[in-house]
Amino acid sequence: MLFVLPMMGVFGGVADVLELTNALILEGLHAGVVLLEEVASEIGLELFFTPLRLPAARFPEGLPETRVLVATAYQTAPPVALAAARRPGMKTAYFLQDYEGWFGGDPVEVVAQTYDLVPRMTAISTWLADLVAERHGHRPAVVPMSGDPEVFYPRGDRAESGPIRVVAMLRYEERRGFRFLLPALSAVAAHPGVEIVLFGAHRFEEENFPHSHAGVLSRDSVARLLSTAHIVVDPSLFQGFGLVGLE
Repeated sequence: MLFVLPMMGVFGGVADVLELTNALILEGLHAGVVLLEEVASEIGLELFFTPLRLPAARFPEGLPETRVLVATAYQTAPPVALAAARRPGMKTAYFLQDYEGWFGGDPVEVVAQTYDLVPRMTAISTWLADLVAERHGHRPAVVPMSGDPEVFYPRGDRAESGPIRVVAMLRYEERRGFRFLLPALSAVAAHPGVEIVLFGAHRFEEENFPHSHAGVLSRDSVARLLSTAHIVVDPSLFQGFGLVGLE
């Protein structure tokens, strides 16, 4: 089984695919990931496989033999469908993690066309499956994501005295609510006894209040940071399946 990713970046959806591939390998399956962009890895995760970098110009001719080829974003559905048309014995699937027509680079109508190309789908939440079925006539099977209790658990290092620690991840996306988050944190920072810790790949000029910024963290470092927090803020306006609260 090969999952096709459009890129390798610091995104939750990318991490989900990589961790799912790891889990399948641990279950004894032959699984891997194909990247459509020939760029260096930007996400720090332990992998039990080596991603295959195969740009669109060499896809599907350079694709190794596989029984199941899985699209993971609307940009990957056309090459997956093309590969299936040239290899009749290969099955395809579409791993939906969000409703990309609301935030991707193309409108809903363009994204919806890719659902017709690869109609065998899974979705990570019931609301997402219901939305796709209602709007586009395809009913994905629901396969929910989960938090890893071997990584995300109380570490016993939350301070019982001292400042109240408020932790939040910064994402430069309107749907992630950063325009609401920063003014709220600015107001909170004015109160004594509050410590604000931010993390993530992005920084903003509006961060003009007392805080520390931990930058891009590994998964284990995220878990350790969350374990020290008294309050974790996720200002997202919508998500396919919000893992922050679960973690």
